[in-house]
Amino acid sequence: MAPKYLRDRFDVERLRMRPDEDARDLALIKAVSSMGLSGTVFHLMKDIPDQYDDEYVVLIDAKIVVQFEMRRVAGAVPEDVKIWFLAEYRREIGQGRDRILLDRAADAAGAIISN
Repeated sequence: MAPKYLRDRFDVERLRMRPDEDARDLALIKAVSSMGLSGTVFHLMKDIPDQYDDEYVVLIDAKIVVQFEMRRVAGAVPEDVKIWFLAEYRREIGQGRDRILLDRAADAAGAIISN
């Protein structure tokens, strides 16, 4: 078994969005839905804060990845939206930690959906 620090570093369960428990997760899923995208399992792969807005990358059901920015104001809508199929995004990000997390999150989402 891998050492704890390695298991924690690649733990995708903490990336899984829980709209019933977290208001921010609910707001992000609503933002994704406003783009006409829907799903069952969402993973927040990246959250990059900036001074006035934040950039997000969300994996939806191990099929689609959406990247967008949202201002930190009430009623903000997603901007600079990019949408990829999972295979396209995998090629886009290349190798490394982000790729490992993406693959693990996709596997976890697939397992949840198939149950």
